[in-house]
Amino acid sequence: MNPVLAVLLVVVKESCRPPPPSSPLLPPTPPADFGQIHIELNSSPFGKARRGPDIRFNPIVHIVHEILPCFFRNLQSVTHAMGLPDVISGLFGWIYTFCWSASFYPQLFLNFRRKSTSGTTVDFPLINVLGFVAYFLSSAALYYSSVVRSQYAARHHGLTPTVQFNDITFALHASVASAITVSQYLSRSWWGFTPSAGSSPSRFILGVAVGSLVAVFIVWTFTASASAAAQGHVDPLSDWCELDIVYTLGYVKLVISMIKLWPQVLTNYRNKSTEGWSVWQVTLDLVGGILSTGQQGIDSYLQHDWSGITGNPVKFALGNISFVYDSIFLAQHYVLYREPEGKLEGDEEQSRRRLD
Repeated sequence: MNPVLAVLLVVVKESCRPPPPSSPLLPPTPPADFGQIHIELNSSPFGKARRGPDIRFNPIVHIVHEILPCFFRNLQSVTHAMGLPDVISGLFGWIYTFCWSASFYPQLFLNFRRKSTSGTTVDFPLINVLGFVAYFLSSAALYYSSVVRSQYAARHHGLTPTVQFNDITFALHASVASAITVSQYLSRSWWGFTPSAGSSPSRFILGVAVGSLVAVFIVWTFTASASAAAQGHVDPLSDWCELDIVYTLGYVKLVISMIKLWPQVLTNYRNKSTEGWSVWQVTLDLVGGILSTGQQGIDSYLQHDWSGITGNPVKFALGNISFVYDSIFLAQHYVLYREPEGKLEGDEEQSRRRLD
């Protein structure tokens, strides 16, 4: 189970237990009547007695004296039992999943608010769909497939892949979010957007997409041939096997991540502006990359073997690629092109000449 989920389950389950008197996390003992509801008889201003509740209950004091001490006490015990690195790894994983997932929305909302995709190109979200579908398939296979996991163990000293459930969640969400963003370029009339440059994919990006699919097909052919020759009993150490297909899908994502943002970098350079390109998605992407790499490093440390990184190079590379591209975009936005210089071109023919 994920360490963060385990912590929350135990904290909720144990929240009603009375605290030990020697716990260092406890605040001063509350009053004897703390948390009780007192009902008293009040007299009316007309001298006639009436029964009415006088409720004295302070929820803030209740939280400070009871709920928070109980939470931190149980969190401390669970962290001690599971190990602090496990908990940090789980936290890093889900925070990076949130940051990387949230990074898709600033551009979506900015395009919708402007009713235009001017200043950006379709190349980035279009190739992103293929990349994240490949990443989702490879991560799901490493996490769920017993065949792939056994082949991985045979090649990596009996260890298990450092893929976490949050990796699968992120990849699936990213595929859907990227597809929605692509629709803003390819179905502008449906969104009510005005025509703008960069709404048609470049030949370079289309070539990368076709080449990626061909590479996966070739490796699948080799694997099928090896399985047929060995009558289904392949040796992962020397033969082509299903793990190689998974690795190929991962390398497809890696290659796409290395080139997918270059068209946007060049567009910003030619426009001498980052107008239309959301800096918030860059910031969230940078934070997510740092935490993703940190989680993988912690997981490899816990295994006492750095093959957790070499065995899952895609996740490691994604975090480091984020550092490079996000640094370029931040420099363009805050240093090189702080003020827009000139209007963005809106002619579709000029867009085709620039991108092709």
